[in-house]
Amino acid sequence: MSRPPTPLGRAKLVLPLVSLLLALLGPACKRDDFVRATVHKAHGLATAITRVVSGATDKRAGVAEAQARLDAERTALEHDILELKSLRSYQMTATLQPQWRDAFIDDLAAIESLQSELRVEMAADPTLAAAVDTLVRDYAAIVSITPPPEA
Repeated sequence: MSRPPTPLGRAKLVLPLVSLLLALLGPACKRDDFVRATVHKAHGLATAITRVVSGATDKRAGVAEAQARLDAERTALEHDILELKSLRSYQMTATLQPQWRDAFIDDLAAIESLQSELRVEMAADPTLAAAVDTLVRDYAAIVSITPPPEA
């Protein structure tokens, strides 16, 4: 007959299993810092774009500079936003879930406000109007990008 395992024997069996479980589930834990960093990066870009365009004396040059900055940061930001949007609800704090969506909406609204801010200039300059529309459309595409469906 075999004797039941002693408490020490059970610990020898359980501890490696717990360690393995923690190692596997560690990356699936809360990713709040990543979410905050991504929101901060998107907000920083939106703020820089609106500041550059609003502060430019030559609005065409300001929009071109803002577009260049957007293009330079696009790939990294798209990657982070795709990763953020593919996170499961348990991977971030419940209060953070609506906050990042609201932050993206607010930033997009700030970028879209450039169209109304520059409406007089855009009416007089079709090239500027096209550039502003492209800038707004490109930023909207980045923050509204969706991950591909899971197979």
